[in-house]
Amino acid sequence: MQPAPQGLLIELPTPLLDEGGLDARGLARLVRRAAPAAHAMAVAGPLAGQGQRLGEDIWRGAVETALSAAPKRLPLLVGLAAAESRTVLARARWLASQSQGREIWGLDLALYHHSNRGLPAWLDELASALGRPVILANLPDQVRGRRGPARHLNLMPKVAAKCGESLAGVIHAGSLKLGRDFSRALAARPLARLYEGDELSFLSRPASAGLLSPGAAIMPEAWRLLTDSALGLAQEGLTGPKERRALIQAGVLARELGGLMASRPAAMACLLAHALGLGQSPRAPGPRLEEAVRRAALAWLEKSGLSQ
Repeated sequence: MQPAPQGLLIELPTPLLDEGGLDARGLARLVRRAAPAAHAMAVAGPLAGQGQRLGEDIWRGAVETALSAAPKRLPLLVGLAAAESRTVLARARWLASQSQGREIWGLDLALYHHSNRGLPAWLDELASALGRPVILANLPDQVRGRRGPARHLNLMPKVAAKCGESLAGVIHAGSLKLGRDFSRALAARPLARLYEGDELSFLSRPASAGLLSPGAAIMPEAWRLLTDSALGLAQEGLTGPKERRALIQAGVLARELGGLMASRPAAMACLLAHALGLGQSPRAPGPRLEEAVRRAALAWLEKSGLSQ
């Protein structure tokens, strides 16, 4: 099995037009801006992309735009999650016909439409439809409200351990203990990756395979610097005072932006992308930002120097 990509996985937001359609031009700009700093990019992902909330026309349009705008050398993760499992399978079958020699990975927020019960068999069916193993996202905040109180918000590590060769990796946001449990669950398969799905957690305890980062769509170079340093991927050491200052400043900005994006990453990413002149509208899938949060985000952007 070919291993999934390692390092900085930049999750692109799904920018919308004021009337609600896909802002394909804005998404293409975001792809081109992020690509030089990315080890891989994610489109229609579960955080900033909110692929699980997208109708099929917008979802396909977003994927087609990313496929067209992204360099062919760059691996692409495509969010497959939807409200119903049958839609997830249909997305996977369609995506399998679009690869054209590109390295594409399916990314499923499985608990949005499925439960832990029967998940290994479901993942086998999904991987068969896609034609390759799938990365699962364990993001309880994106699942909350979808299920009754008796349902789990987290993937169970013992279930992940049973998923076999259909599982290419897990993107995990949550407790350190649960992260360790996932690491043990994947230990029998050295090629299976464990990624961090929480930017603030990555800054203090980086996952070995890297990070799914919605903030990196806004400040790609800073997050690439931080990821390379944390994972030892930089070709040259950060030994000089100039390099150390750049790393410290990148960490400060990433922590500030991570705090802003933590609760509503899609709305925040689209707002900031619009303010940077990348998107045609600040509209995003999912809940909107409160006015006070919107003002704080724009004030942060002006102070950060990113808009200069």
